[in-house]
Amino acid sequence: MRYHDAQGREHRERVGSRTLAREVYEKRKTEIREQRFFPERLEKKARKTVEQLLESYKEKAERDGRTVTNSDIAYRRITNRFGSRLPESLTTDDLENWKRELEQEGLSGSTSRKHFILLRAILRTTGATPAAFRKFKMPADGAERVRFLSAKEERRLLDACEQSWLRRLVLFCMLSGLRRGEALSLRIKNCDLDHGRIYVERGKNGKNGWHPLPQRAVAALREQVAGRTTDAEDRVFVTTRGGNPGSNWSKLWGPAVRKSGLQDFHFHDLRHTYASRLVMAGVPLATVSSLLGQRCPHMVLRYAHLAPQHLKDAVSVLDAGAGFGAGSNRKTAEKTETKRKKRSAGKPRAQKAFVQFREHSQRVSEAI
Repeated sequence: MRYHDAQGREHRERVGSRTLAREVYEKRKTEIREQRFFPERLEKKARKTVEQLLESYKEKAERDGRTVTNSDIAYRRITNRFGSRLPESLTTDDLENWKRELEQEGLSGSTSRKHFILLRAILRTTGATPAAFRKFKMPADGAERVRFLSAKEERRLLDACEQSWLRRLVLFCMLSGLRRGEALSLRIKNCDLDHGRIYVERGKNGKNGWHPLPQRAVAALREQVAGRTTDAEDRVFVTTRGGNPGSNWSKLWGPAVRKSGLQDFHFHDLRHTYASRLVMAGVPLATVSSLLGQRCPHMVLRYAHLAPQHLKDAVSVLDAGAGFGAGSNRKTAEKTETKRKKRSAGKPRAQKAFVQFREHSQRVSEAI
């Protein structure tokens, strides 16, 4: 966005959407007309280093209970590599060089990708996607990871949750498929327990809407808010003292996992458990994708191997078309077969009628 002040000097600002740019443009022009425009304040505000943006982003992410990584190592790597740099000074070559460095450290493609996703999210707090990322190719993600709980593992994990609110949160996410951030940001006003549903504000992909719940999940929510003096704006899941669990998450979740003895298990795997159990119960993949609130339906294909009967039913339609000619489909073949049978059935009747007509003609000739 470009504009000129009263002295004719050109100023540029980078903001988010086109609508926001129009609003900021009109605001700046008004400030210039009313002599309330001070460009030095804008420059001071805009010239934050990557490290300063990182700290602000990290604080907000912890308050909201959402994180890209489960440890601070990614934050430290970003600080060490780009901390003193200004966001606008980063180039695509800088990102490519860092990608090679992470690969040389032995990081997998999936882990490296999370580092760049985190860096991009931090830089986006300035209001727009950084120019360096526009032509940058993100590290390739590895094989899709699907880790879900067995019935025994579920009992072990719930028993390991010493705090009652944490036990209910784990059970709720396993029965609803919500991400941790979505569950922790759930508010009383968004719960319609009489009808067994909640209104989910999905910050990751923007697909907001009502989400149905099984009775066990509804019961967990009722227990969580029972006995509390609540307001409609209050969060459903809070600690025993009424605090936000996201502000100290690693110290709450980590001990429970270690006590349960589960290996290679993350909180997001509760979402995988939800989806995997639906697929194994025979729920169509398209329905599972809708329940997960996924913007891209192909994301649910990671669970396709859990539905062998679904795949078997899909290829069984070919058996019904065995012997069909090339390019034929089932309906066309059925119509053709029906017509052939009608013609075959009609031939004997036509032949009999012709014989009767010929015999009748002979009798008439003899009579004459």
